[in-house]
Amino acid sequence: MYKNEIPRLELKDVSGSEGISFVEKDFAIGNEITILKTEHGKPFHCGAGVVVVCLSGVLEISIDLTLHKISRNQVLVIMPDQIFTVHSVSEDYRALYILASKGFANEMLPQISHLTFILYLKGNPVLNLTESNLTVLQEYIDILSRKAEMKDTPYRREIIRHIAMAVVYEAYRMLDENHIPDVALSGKERLFRDFLALVKDNYKTDKTIAPYAKRLCISTKYLSLLTKELSGKTASYWIDQYVMLEARSLLSSTNLTIKQIAFELGFSSQSFFGKYFSRMEGVSPKKFRSR
Repeated sequence: MYKNEIPRLELKDVSGSEGISFVEKDFAIGNEITILKTEHGKPFHCGAGVVVVCLSGVLEISIDLTLHKISRNQVLVIMPDQIFTVHSVSEDYRALYILASKGFANEMLPQISHLTFILYLKGNPVLNLTESNLTVLQEYIDILSRKAEMKDTPYRREIIRHIAMAVVYEAYRMLDENHIPDVALSGKERLFRDFLALVKDNYKTDKTIAPYAKRLCISTKYLSLLTKELSGKTASYWIDQYVMLEARSLLSSTNLTIKQIAFELGFSSQSFFGKYFSRMEGVSPKKFRSR
């Protein structure tokens, strides 16, 4: 790492904080992140998705160079790859934290239906809560904390992922209650939204970018460029995300054989699916299912 490079804060970097429970290397929840109280004035690239629910006191923090002051009844959302700097923390500051790896965040964020929601959060990372909505979030976080501490629970990761997804939808509901205006999408953003919608409906049959570019009446090169520009990811990445999300879910929560899952996802053979899954996940479907 170059001396002047902005350091990256990953989930593993908060593992020394007291009051933080981890689920494998993907998810953490708790009431203390030491680095937020010690590394003031130092910018970090956020390598995870972070949700901060302020219970008391004040947190002064910049997100992508914009200063925010977070106090009780407010929630701060830091997206993966955003840059944040903690400037100060009051003595009475208390908060609850949810942290998710980029991969885990991609699994639980409603990327398709709520692209406007995601774009809104990137530009408006602080959400104001009523007392009743704060209570709802605290109840969810309490459930997540208890599940995170139950280390021998079968399907623990999947249970936590679905509860975390519920938290995301609750946040969307809370924004909707406050009549948050729709974000006006640019031409590129509309194409990206339409591309994701096509992927959602066709990833089982179309696993290369050419069919999507054709339906959108643009070149594969332009589709690749705009997805990279808007999301930081390639078009192929998004196709693979949908395939893998479904593959993981079928392996974790159904009794289908691996061969049946391969055909369900549109692969020509179990062997081809196994090679694809191993390349994407780092383990075979069989090993993934037995974890």
